[in-house]
Order: sequence, then structure tokens, then C-alpha cells
Amino acid sequence: QTICPVGTYSGLGLIFLESKETAIRALFTDSFEGGAGFSVVHLLVAAGLIYTLTLVTFNTAIPAGLFVPNILLGACIGRAIGQIVYEHVGLETHRGVYALVGAVGMLAGYSRMTVSLAMITL
Repeated sequence: QTICPVGTYSGLGLIFLESKETAIRALFTDSFEGGAGFSVVHLLVAAGLIYTLTLVTFNTAIPAGLFVPNILLGACIGRAIGQIVYEHVGLETHRGVYALVGAVGMLAGYSRMTVSLAMITL
């Protein structure tokens, strides 16, 4: 609620200004109070920015983790796909599950430990 009017929020603000754990938890939920949710455009813009910033920090010599940004990137992409399926295809799906699958898929591709990561997620 930093710069938004009372009763509104920004999906990009939630992803970038809150802690990463809070943002990931919000991406894993199905819906918010009052019928609020993420827009597909905000999710794809956030995924592009996270990807770019992760590439920049990976190529610099500063100690920055890659684990949480990859989870967040996968969750944004998965949630965007879940939103598209929910809004345009018309299937009644849990959008947070798409975010979870996207996060696990991104992490599996990054860390190359697919079987153990699938067992941890289960």
C-alpha cells in the first residue's frame, strides 16, 4: 500500500516491493480478498524484469543468490499461463497450482535435480 490509493494495489508493486517470500506466497494463492488478482500483463512484465535482473546479477561478481529469483521467475510465468487458461479458455482452475508448477519447472531446469525436486515439492 505504498503509493496506491486505498482499496487498490499494483501487481508489479507486490512482486517487486514486498519481500520475495511474500511475493511467491501471493503468486501461489488462487485469489485475493475483494476479487483482486494479478493481470497477465503485469505478470509477464515482472517475468521479463526478473529475468533481466537475474542475468545482470549472475554476470557480476557480487554475491547474489539465483535460487529465489528462479523460483519467482517460474512462478510469474506459471501464474500468467494459469491466468490465461482461467480467463480465455474458461476452465475453472487454481491459478496458484500453475505458479507452483512453473516455479518447480524453472528450478528443475536451473539446478538439474528434477527427481529430488519433485519429491521435495510433493
